[in-house]
Amino acid sequence: ETWTGNVGDVSEDFIRFIDLYVRDVFTEGLDTKRILGAELSTITFPMVLKDFVQAFEGAAPAAMSFTQAMTSATVLLAKEQAMKSYAKKMDEIAARAPRGMDDKAFEETNRSISKEISNEFQRMTIFGSDVTRSEAWRAIEENLRTLHARYM
Repeated sequence: ETWTGNVGDVSEDFIRFIDLYVRDVFTEGLDTKRILGAELSTITFPMVLKDFVQAFEGAAPAAMSFTQAMTSATVLLAKEQAMKSYAKKMDEIAARAPRGMDDKAFEETNRSISKEISNEFQRMTIFGSDVTRSEAWRAIEENLRTLHARYM
């Protein structure tokens, strides 16, 4: 038989089996993906994807040296780690203040956590020059502002 598109033609057993399958796939069957040992989360995936799109936008395929690849990988991992750390700390604060915080306390908390992230970043290994590290930190600051807005 060919299906005409009429929902009424779909067997209830089929719907039940699809429901079970989808629940299994999306609750138990999905594993967190790891890049060089660091988890790629839903928080940072759009930012990592954006970086890759910008990196390859309009570029013809070109070989990347091992040093370039390591630089790029360590920068992405540093960004991921910083974003996850910020989100974890903000989630902990949000859990302790379920009714929210006044604006002044919230901004002070954000500054404090951002400073902690900066200190953590200083201890991260990033292959490349000081310019590479500075550019990575600027990108992290921009990403932190994006995350900060989600908590407002």
